[in-house]
Amino acid sequence: MFEMCVYTMGNRSYAEGTARLLDPGKIYFDWRVISKEDCTHENKKSLDVVLGAESVVIILDDTKYLGATCCKELDSSVTHVVSTDMETRRSRWAVKHGKFLVHPRWIKAAYSSWKRQLEDSFVVGC
Repeated sequence: MFEMCVYTMGNRSYAEGTARLLDPGKIYFDWRVISKEDCTHENKKSLDVVLGAESVVIILDDTKYLGATCCKELDSSVTHVVSTDMETRRSRWAVKHGKFLVHPRWIKAAYSSWKRQLEDSFVVGC
C-alpha cells in the first residue's frame, strides 16, 4: 500500500489544479496536496510537511525534464531572468546581455497551459 501527494512550490490553487489534472477521481492524491503556503522554509521544499517516515518517501521532481534549470549566479548559460522590477541588478544584466527578461506571470502561464509561452507577452514593466 502507498500514499501519494502533490508537493509544489506553487500556490494552493495551482497545487489543487495539478492534483485534479493528474487524479480527477481523487483516487491517488485525494486531499494530500502540499503548496508553498504549507512549507516551513521559505522558497525551499522540506520533508517536514510530508506525513510519514522519511525513509519511505520517494521524491519525483520533474523540473529538469520540463527544461528548467534554475540558478542563483548569472553566466552565459542563463537564458531568462524572471523579475517584476526592471531596475534590479539581475534585470539590468539580462538587458545588457540580450537575455529574456520576463515577468513571473510567464512561468505561471506556462504551468497552467503546459507549454512554453511567448516571452514578448510577459515583458517586465508592462
